[in-house]
Amino acid sequence: MTIPVRNIYRPTLQELAFSACELFRVSFKELADAKDRLKARKTVIWNATQYGYSSVEIGKFLVRDHTTILHHIHKMTHKKGVYKLDNKKEIQIRGVTYHSTKFAAAALGVRANTISVAKKNGSLDSVGLGI
Repeated sequence: MTIPVRNIYRPTLQELAFSACELFRVSFKELADAKDRLKARKTVIWNATQYGYSSVEIGKFLVRDHTTILHHIHKMTHKKGVYKLDNKKEIQIRGVTYHSTKFAAAALGVRANTISVAKKNGSLDSVGLGI
């Protein structure tokens, strides 16, 4: 399941991996090698799929078979909680369609509440511009 992201900078897999390493405080080498770094690796997989990378591309980058990547994606999309996407509504801001308010907020560097308030006030086009 890929979120359509148009007109936005698409980070490289390496940039996504380094941000996950920073978040989970692991080295880049540990991300690919260690079995106990699964959360960080799943974060890279999830973020990469949201930017349209294929399981083959992600697998090559993380030195994993593409079926392993597909397995993780399947588990994440069918898990209850943070990765569950089925009940979200798409939102469009300045010509860019996001899968949910949460993803739009992350892409624009604002809180989800800011987008909800702007939607209610009819000022979605000014969200994230500092106006």
